[in-house]
Amino acid sequence: MMNALIRSFSIRFRMISAIALVLALLALVCGAGLWGLTKLHRVGDDFISGPHARAMAGAALQEQLGAIRRFEKDQVINYEKPEVVAQYHEKWKDAIQQAAQLAQQLAQGPSDAGTAAAAAVAAEISEYAAKATPVMKTLGASGYDTATVANRMLGPAKDAIHATEAEAGKLAAHLKEQQEAAAAALSSTSGLANTLFVAALAVAAVVVVPLTLINMSSICAPLAQARAVAERIATGDLSQRIEVSGNDETSSLLRALSQMQQALQALVNEVRQSAASVRLASTEVAQGNNDLSSRTEQTASSLQETASSMQQLTSTVRASAEAAATANQLAGSASEV
Repeated sequence: MMNALIRSFSIRFRMISAIALVLALLALVCGAGLWGLTKLHRVGDDFISGPHARAMAGAALQEQLGAIRRFEKDQVINYEKPEVVAQYHEKWKDAIQQAAQLAQQLAQGPSDAGTAAAAAVAAEISEYAAKATPVMKTLGASGYDTATVANRMLGPAKDAIHATEAEAGKLAAHLKEQQEAAAAALSSTSGLANTLFVAALAVAAVVVVPLTLINMSSICAPLAQARAVAERIATGDLSQRIEVSGNDETSSLLRALSQMQQALQALVNEVRQSAASVRLASTEVAQGNNDLSSRTEQTASSLQETASSMQQLTSTVRASAEAAATANQLAGSASEV
C-alpha cells in the first residue's frame, strides 16, 4: 500500500521531498539542541550569577569573620608591642569592613531566610565593631596590664561576634540549600535538553529510515523487474505479461519495455506470416515447375512423333518422286516409238 502510494509520485519529486524532509528533521534536531544549549546556558548563568555568587560571597564572609577573630587575638597576644598591635589593628579593621560589605551585599535581593540572616550578620558586625573598637584603641595604647584583662574587656564584643558567627552559619546553610537547588535545576535542565535532543534524533531516525527503505524498494524493485524483462526479451521470450503500476520513471520504463515487447511480438507474427506465405508460394512454384516439366516432356514426345511422321512423309514423297520420274521416262520412251 505504502509502496504503491509512493510510486504514484515521480522519483524526482520523491528525491526533492526527501531532501526537504531531511532538512526539516535536521532543523528539528538542531533546534532542539540549540534550545537545550540556550536553556542550559541561561540556567548556568543564573546559577553562576545567583546561588554560586552568593555562596562564594558567603564563603568570603566566613573567611573574613575568621580573619576578624584571628587579628583580634593577635592584638591581644601582642599587647606589649604597640607597633605590632597597630599593624594587626589595621588588618582587623579591614576585615571588619570587608565582612560588613559582604553581609550587606548578601542582605540585598528578595526577602527570604538568607537575606534576613545576612542583615542580622551585618547588624551583629556593626555591634561587635562598636563594642570592640574602644577596647582595641586602649590595647594599642598599652592601657591593659595583661592580655587576660584585655580579653576580659572584649567579653561583650565576643558575645556579638559569636552571635554574628551563629547568623553566618544560618546564612551559609541557606546559601548551601540555594546552591543545591540551583544545581538540581541545572542538572534537570541538562537532562531535559539531552532528552529533547535524543527524542529529536529518534523522531528523525523513525521517519527517515523507514521512508528511505520504502523509497529504495520502490526504485530497486521495478528496476530489477525491468532487467528481468530485458533478459527474457534478449533470450527471445516474448510471452510473459509485464505488470505495470505507478506513475514514476521506473513505471514509464516498464511501460516502454511492454510496448517494445508487443511491437516485437507483432513483428515476429508478421515474419511468421511472411514465411508462411513464402513457403506457400514456394510450394505453388514447385508444383508449377512439375506441371511445366510434365508438359515439356509431353511436347517433346509429340515432337518426336511428329519428326518420325515427317521422316515417313519424306520417304513417301521421295518414293513418289522417284515413281513419277520413272513414269516420265517411260512416257518419253513411248513417244519416241
